[in-house]
Amino acid sequence: MKKNLAKRKGIILVLLAASAAVWVTYIHLRCAVLPYDDSFIFYRFVDNFVAGKGLIYNLGERAWGYSTVTYIFWLSAWRYLLPSVPLPDIAVRANALPFAAVCLAAYFLVLRYTSKYTAALAAAALIMFNAALLGISTGGMETFLFMALALFSLLAAAWRKPLTAGFLAGLAVLTRIEGLVLLPILLIVIRKPWKAGFKMTVAMVSLPLAWLAFAHPFYGTYLPHSIIAKARPLYTLAPMNAYSRIIGYLGEFFSAPGSIGAVSVLLFLIACTIACFESRLLRDRGAWAVPMLFWGVFAAYSYGNPLLFEWYYPPLFITALVTAVLGVTATFQVMSEHPGSRRPLLFRTIGVFCAIWITAATIHGWTAPPKSYSPNWSVFRIDSEPGRLRCKAYKEAALWLNRVRGPHETVMAPEIGALGYYMKGNLIDACGLVSPEAIRYLPAPAHERLGGEYGSIPLAFVRDVQPDFIVTMPAFASKNVLDAPWAKSTYHIIQDFRLPLPAYGSDRVIILRHGLRGPVSDPYGQ
Repeated sequence: MKKNLAKRKGIILVLLAASAAVWVTYIHLRCAVLPYDDSFIFYRFVDNFVAGKGLIYNLGERAWGYSTVTYIFWLSAWRYLLPSVPLPDIAVRANALPFAAVCLAAYFLVLRYTSKYTAALAAAALIMFNAALLGISTGGMETFLFMALALFSLLAAAWRKPLTAGFLAGLAVLTRIEGLVLLPILLIVIRKPWKAGFKMTVAMVSLPLAWLAFAHPFYGTYLPHSIIAKARPLYTLAPMNAYSRIIGYLGEFFSAPGSIGAVSVLLFLIACTIACFESRLLRDRGAWAVPMLFWGVFAAYSYGNPLLFEWYYPPLFITALVTAVLGVTATFQVMSEHPGSRRPLLFRTIGVFCAIWITAATIHGWTAPPKSYSPNWSVFRIDSEPGRLRCKAYKEAALWLNRVRGPHETVMAPEIGALGYYMKGNLIDACGLVSPEAIRYLPAPAHERLGGEYGSIPLAFVRDVQPDFIVTMPAFASKNVLDAPWAKSTYHIIQDFRLPLPAYGSDRVIILRHGLRGPVSDPYGQ
């Protein structure tokens, strides 16, 4: 009888896994190829690397302009295997694998913690059918590879595999710096015997140290230039900016908008975390590790106060969903651990309500009206997302520059993603991500930018370098090259490319030409 039951469960699991793989693959293969602009920075590094030119952005310049080492090598392997397929297409389509891996890791984690197949399936399904998470995954960024590594490292720790847990956590750190949050969590999970914790720690730090042994001699720094630039800071944000964005978008993610909804979601996640400690079974099995990962990333973002782009949110959203499932399961588990108490009725009511709420929020995400620059943008609406569509105008600008600029003429830009990927030749990054010489000019003074969230062009850098061309959206050039008297007399707009939809307060990409360098000629007259 037990063998037949186990066999049926195995068959059901295989069928569900196959269905999930088909669904995730279908979404990633059928969606529009519209990566985030920042992803094109990685693509240029990958193309140069696979072509044998080295891990560089500009030829002859060793700038460490990326922090996602693992993802660079992941894409490089795909690029080597599929040389005829455009790299943006590869990145978007291949992200189906990390996304499916996240669903699989969530399933096995919850199953390990709770021994409940329904809870495990619920966790995987809530991720797999979440419109916002699918939308972010199709942006061609590294976040889902990071989450797959992070969750599988927690699973390895739960299975008492310290070397595997440490190795996966080390890869997670090399994918996103937030992986450092895993170290204290894993040390608590694998605290006995001490040799196991030591093995895990050694395995975790060995990969980043091995990478630094290459990176420091090659790039001349222990930290990526992109992180150094952002820490200057590149963006001058108000205190608690990241915190307010997180709780606001978390509320939106759980279909509880507004300040009251956001606070309610935060209190709900606190309650779910407490429930994981309240249940003896879940506490002993280490179910609190996922909630602690959520709160660790939450605290790191809130304290660091970075400008949070859409792809920063999946570590929060995914761990929040798993925390919710674990919390609801824990409420029912507590009932069996406290027979005869009045609390079971209360816990049952709360658990049922939360389960219905989370399911309804997931369904609502497919029909919710999109909001500009929100991470909760449905995968079926990404072809109307202004931030992604602006890459088309940057591509047009790059192709135009390829036709008109001379071999030794220089180009500067504050956004170097799609522009740099499609443009031939070196590009000067006004924000310092791949141009370390720009870092000392950061941040741009307040009187030279529209707001702290704009990566504006430092006017002093322009004056010192005096590039032949500047490519930008007006929002990043306002109060500096478009308005300063010296710049207005030196640089003139010679071409513009309309955005499909207005983005960041701009409706076009403009190209400015140094006035003393002479006119340009487009051989195609465009």
